[in-house]
Amino acid sequence: MNPDNSAEPCSRNYVHWTKIRPLVSDIDFNGHVNHIAILRYFEHARLAVPLRADSLPGDAAYLLARIEADFTGEVLLDSLVEIGMRISRIRRTSLVLEQVLTIGDATSAKSLCTFVKVDPASRAPTAFTAQDMPRFGFDASVFDTAASRPQG
Repeated sequence: MNPDNSAEPCSRNYVHWTKIRPLVSDIDFNGHVNHIAILRYFEHARLAVPLRADSLPGDAAYLLARIEADFTGEVLLDSLVEIGMRISRIRRTSLVLEQVLTIGDATSAKSLCTFVKVDPASRAPTAFTAQDMPRFGFDASVFDTAASRPQG
């Protein structure tokens, strides 16, 4: 747990925000929200991105290939959790979504999720394009911005 988690995040850096209230069933024996529940919150926020039927390309599938999570602060039952999401990196065949879980101004968890774009028939990785961005709830213009960031 990081005691100095109040400096993050900058709300303006995250595009989509989802609010969640923890449930009694999310609490562990220490009175904290369980780490598995927090991972479910991240998934809920990813799935809450508004999707339009006309934004879903029929010639691609997106597979969740990797999840990294850092738990940096306590989440309690009476907390109002907010989860922000942004595109962190775009590589040739993969896209990394960055998520942050906040309570007020304090960061309590972070997540990086790597999605790989594949051809539905062959399951071979295929290149991301600007037309894929709406599937993740982002305008196509974010492709040029994220793709031009230095890869770290």
